[in-house]
Amino acid sequence: MGTRVLAILGLLAFFAAGCAPMPPAYQPVSSTEGLLRLYLQPLPQEINRLSFSITEILAVRNDGSTIPLQQAFAGPYGKDLIGLQKRLVSVSLPPGLYSGLSLRVGAASLLGEEGMADLLIPDELLFIEQDFKIIRETSSTLFLSLRPEKLVSGGFSFTPTFSLAKPRRQLKNLMGFATNTGSNVVSVFNKHTMEIIDTIATGSGPMGAVLDQRREWVYVALAGESTIAAIDVGTAEIFRRVRLRFGDEPVEIGLSPNGRILVSANRGSNTASIIDTDSLREIERVRLPSEPTSVVMSPAEPRAFLIQPMSNSISVVDLYRREIVTTQTLEETPLRGAVSEDGASLYVIAKNSPNLLVIDPTSLSITGRIFVGMGSASIKLDPATGLVYIGKRMGGVSVVDPSLGMPIDTIRVVGSAAFLAIDGDENNLFVASSNKEMIQRMGLISQKRSGAIEVEERCYAVVLMGER
Repeated sequence: MGTRVLAILGLLAFFAAGCAPMPPAYQPVSSTEGLLRLYLQPLPQEINRLSFSITEILAVRNDGSTIPLQQAFAGPYGKDLIGLQKRLVSVSLPPGLYSGLSLRVGAASLLGEEGMADLLIPDELLFIEQDFKIIRETSSTLFLSLRPEKLVSGGFSFTPTFSLAKPRRQLKNLMGFATNTGSNVVSVFNKHTMEIIDTIATGSGPMGAVLDQRREWVYVALAGESTIAAIDVGTAEIFRRVRLRFGDEPVEIGLSPNGRILVSANRGSNTASIIDTDSLREIERVRLPSEPTSVVMSPAEPRAFLIQPMSNSISVVDLYRREIVTTQTLEETPLRGAVSEDGASLYVIAKNSPNLLVIDPTSLSITGRIFVGMGSASIKLDPATGLVYIGKRMGGVSVVDPSLGMPIDTIRVVGSAAFLAIDGDENNLFVASSNKEMIQRMGLISQKRSGAIEVEERCYAVVLMGER
C-alpha cells in the first residue's frame, strides 16, 4: 500500500506540475556579437503602380568581405507600404566596421492598362554606402529608403536608387519605448509618425517598463538577468543597471507618484524589491506569499499592490514602512490591476473570469463585479476620464465606466490587446499585440486606427512620453 500511495502521489505531482504555468524561456545574449536592425522606410507615392522584391542583402565589411543576412524578405513591396515602415533584417553580426549593404532586386512589375507587366531588373548587386559599426552586446539600426526619382527608365526597366541612414535625434516628447522579450531589445519609436527610430539591446528578457516623465528615464525589468536597466530618453542609451539577486527574475515594475521609489515584482524569488531611484540601488526587499507577476502603484498613497496568480492573492506593501500591510486571497485568479486616480478603488482583471473586480484598496475586499466578458489580458485606467480600458486576448478593447458599472463601448483592434498605454498629448490609445508583433494607435474619440508600428518577438510593454 505504501508503494502504491507513493506512486499515486508522484503521478499527481507530475500532472500538477504539467498544469502549472511555466515561466518563459529567455533568449541568451551573445557576448561575442552585436545586433543589426534594418528597416525599409515608408515607400514614396510614386511606387503606387509598382511592386518589387528583395531576394538578398549582404553586410559589407571595410575590407570588402561580405556577410549574407539570412532573413525571409517577405514581399513584394508596393503601394501597401506607402506610409508604412517594414522591418527587413534582425540579425547578429561579428563586431567591426562596415562600409554599407548590398542588395539584390528579385523581381519588379508595373501596373498598366493591360494589367501587371514585368520589368527588367538590375543584374548586379546594388551597393548602398553607409559606414556603421557593430559592437558586442549592442544594437545598430539602419534605415533603407527608396528615392522617388527615375524608378522606371525607358518604360520597361526598374532602376531604383536606395540610400541608408542612421538613427537621428528626435524630439523627446514624441518618443515611445516598447520592450520585446523574445528578441532582447527595446524598440524606440516616434509616436506621431509611428515609425521605429532606434533599437536598444538590453540584455536577456526585457519585460515590464515604466517611464519617469520628470527625469526622462525609462526603467526596464530584465527578467533573464535579474536586473533593472535605466535608459536615458534623450540618448536612448542604458546609463545604469540595478543588479538584483541571482534568480530574482523581475517581470514588472512600478514607480511611485513622486518618482522616488521603484518597486519590482520578482517572480523567481517570491519577493518585491524596493529601489531608491536617487541612488539606483535596492534599499529593501519584501517576502511575499507566492510569486508576483504584476505590480500596481497607488496614485494617492505610498502603497504598492503585488498580484500573485499562483496563490490567487494580492498583497499590499507600505512603501514608507517597507513591509506587507495585508494580503487577501480571492476566489478568482488575479492577473493585472489599476487604481482609480483618487485611490478609492482597485480594479483587477482575473483569469477565466468574465468580471472586472472592484476592490477596496484598504481591506482588499471585493465591493463589486462588472461583467466585461472572457479573455481579459490587459487593463489601463484613464485618469482624465475615470474610464477603464480592458484589452482582450482575442482582440478588442472594452471601455468600462465604473460609475455605471458596465462596459459602454468596444474598440476593434487587430490581434491580441496584450498591453495598453494612453498618450495624453494626442488622446490616443496604444495597443501592443504580441501575437501580431505590432503596436496600433487608436483614437480615443474616433476609435479608429491612425497608425501601426511593426515591433519584435513577444512585445510585452509600451511606455510613452506624455503618457497619462
